[in-house]
Parts: sequence; C-alpha cells; structure tokens
Amino acid sequence: MKLPEYAALDAVALSEHVRSGDLSAAEVVEAAIEAIAKINPVLNAVTLVDAEGARSSARSLDRSARLAGVPFLIKDTGIHTADWPTTHSSAYFRDAAPKPDSEIVRRWRTAGLVFVGKTNTPEYANDFVTEPAFRGPTLNPWNLTITAGGSSGGA
Repeated sequence: MKLPEYAALDAVALSEHVRSGDLSAAEVVEAAIEAIAKINPVLNAVTLVDAEGARSSARSLDRSARLAGVPFLIKDTGIHTADWPTTHSSAYFRDAAPKPDSEIVRRWRTAGLVFVGKTNTPEYANDFVTEPAFRGPTLNPWNLTITAGGSSGGA
C-alpha cells in the first residue's frame, strides 16, 4: 500500500479493505509506520512507536472485527495499555511500568484496532497547548510556527 492511498482512506474504508481481503492488515500497518517516520521528526506528535508490536498484532488479528487492521495511536495520559507505560508526558513517570489495559483499550482491541504507539500530550493533559517539558512541543501540521493545541495535540 502506497502512502498516498493510505492517507486518502479513513478508518472505515481501511477496515473494509482489510475485512474484504483487498488489503492485509500488515500492509496498512506498514503504511502507518511509514507515515509516522516521515512526519513525526518535524511534528513531534508521536512519543512511542512500537513497530514490531504493531506488525505482530496485524498478523494475528481477527479480520472479521469491525475495525480490523486500522492503525491506532493512543494518547499518553489517562489510558493504560499492558504493552506500554503511560507517562502522562511527565518526567516523573518516565520509568513507569505498564499497567493492565484500561476498559477502553480492551474494547479497542476487540474492535480490531492495531496499536502502533502513543501520542504527545500536555503534562497530565493539563494545558490548552501541547508543550510538555518532558517530551517537547508538538507542532501544528498546517503551521509549523505554532504548537498543536489541546490535551490531544499529538493526536
């Protein structure tokens, strides 16, 4: 799957292609990993990428799931995954151990989403701009002279 094709499809279309067999979840995940590698060095939106974990999940997913094969990034605050630590974009939690999946994460897994990584957020999601001291600011993709706003700036 080429990056422009990936970028043109929303989650519903991607899952329809995976469920029908037109695309494999592995192809879709590789496109997502490529997209992150291409734009994240400029934007600093993604703070954790687990390419191998995403590839493994893509190989073993249930193709009949409603959102089968859709790559997904998780906000790094307030949501826990058994695979990765949640730091709340705070240096205080830099060495935090992963906790069991939050209920929403269990539901996302059941729906077929493939977790690729975690996104930047203000420290403790407690500001209206994404400029945490721990991970640095996330830039706005439409105007690189300003930062992304809100607690979901990396998303």
